[in-house]
Amino acid sequence: MIPFDRLLADPNRYRDEHADLLLLANDVELSMAADGAARRGANLRSFLSAPAGTTQRKAQLTLLLGSRSLAELVGEETEIGQEVRKRSISIALGGERPLGIFNRLPDDAASASELAQRLTTNSRLYYGRVVGQFIRKLVDERTSHPLALKAEIDEDIERFFDHAKVDRNDLTATNIARSFAIVYSAGRLARSWKILPSAWNCGPAALACYFMRRAGQPAWPSFTDLLQKLAADRSAVHLGDGYDEPSNDAVAAAEVFVRHSANVRQLMIRTNAIAGKIPYWQTRRTTPEVINTMIRDVDNPSPKRRLPHEGQVRMFVFQL
Repeated sequence: MIPFDRLLADPNRYRDEHADLLLLANDVELSMAADGAARRGANLRSFLSAPAGTTQRKAQLTLLLGSRSLAELVGEETEIGQEVRKRSISIALGGERPLGIFNRLPDDAASASELAQRLTTNSRLYYGRVVGQFIRKLVDERTSHPLALKAEIDEDIERFFDHAKVDRNDLTATNIARSFAIVYSAGRLARSWKILPSAWNCGPAALACYFMRRAGQPAWPSFTDLLQKLAADRSAVHLGDGYDEPSNDAVAAAEVFVRHSANVRQLMIRTNAIAGKIPYWQTRRTTPEVINTMIRDVDNPSPKRRLPHEGQVRMFVFQL
């Protein structure tokens, strides 16, 4: 386990050293509190975009330990916060779990911290051995029975989705659930290959983690309600039927406009303001509820609309 500030300072080094191991980092709050908002954003952006190490791994799992999620620490509605939220999975352990990640303690454990220390000490003796066995077997199966292996993993994912009752129409939800489903599939395969003990219940464990993650996420308001709220806000400038033409200063200061025409209303948001007006915009923009209300050009998601005193301006446009 390494302090998060050291991981931020040289992510490639630690990713390479932990090429086939889980990368654990702690002291997240202390690391993030040491810098200002701009510096925190730059560090995290570098961390999220840093290329893989010399082992050329395509992806790696990093577990960060802290009392708040990474997205909370940088601001969930900021651009970097949205990127963090899209690339990470937060699992909250609240006061209803006095033993933290443990459901119960064995009789010979004095406390949760003592058990955690014991597990850490013992894990150093075996760290990576099971993963090595699993990867060798996985490569063998992928070489000898690629189609059968893929079909088995796909079946595991579908089974997990069914048990978790995942909304398959929600792209964000399916992407998050798929991460847990793949972990479940890996565990089930390892158990069937006798690499993990047969008594290990990988399915219930993966589902429990997924449900904890889902329960810890703040509910998103409906996109339609969000658009109506923006339209009703006093800062929005109304254009068209029944409204006087706004002043040059009012148009220049506004980020949201509502155009009225006959019985049609459209909400228009400046392109440089969309991330601040629509929480988690980068994640939500591809969801059906956004696509169904968004008006776009054939070759551009931001059509041009005429604004008084400014002429044709590219905007994000939604049907109200």
